[in-house]
Amino acid sequence: MRDESKPQILVSQIGDAVRDGAWIEIDCEETAFRDGNQNRGLWRPFVCDHVRGSDQVERAVVVATRGLQPRTFRTVVGLSRFAMDLGMDKCEFPLVEGEIAVWKFDG
Repeated sequence: MRDESKPQILVSQIGDAVRDGAWIEIDCEETAFRDGNQNRGLWRPFVCDHVRGSDQVERAVVVATRGLQPRTFRTVVGLSRFAMDLGMDKCEFPLVEGEIAVWKFDG
C-alpha cells in the first residue's frame, strides 16, 4: 500500500520536473556488493524541488506507472540506464547504505 502522506511523481513526469529546475537525489538503502558479474544493492530516486515562495524543499517519491509502487534499482546497470534515459552523460551514485548522491540538470 502506498504512503499517501508523501508527495509522489511518476517516472514519465521526471523530464518535465527537471526542465523546470528540479533535481534528483539517489539514496543508497543497501550497501552495494558483488554478485557474480553484477554489482547489486538498493537505490531509490527522489525528485526534489523548492516549494514555491519558500526555502523548503519538497522530496517526491518516484513511482512506477503501474501500481504506483516506489521505483527502486537493484543493480548498478539498472541505475546507470535510468541516468542515461534522463539524458545524463555522467553520473555518480553512492555505494554505501545511508549515503545520497545529487543529480543536477542544466536548465
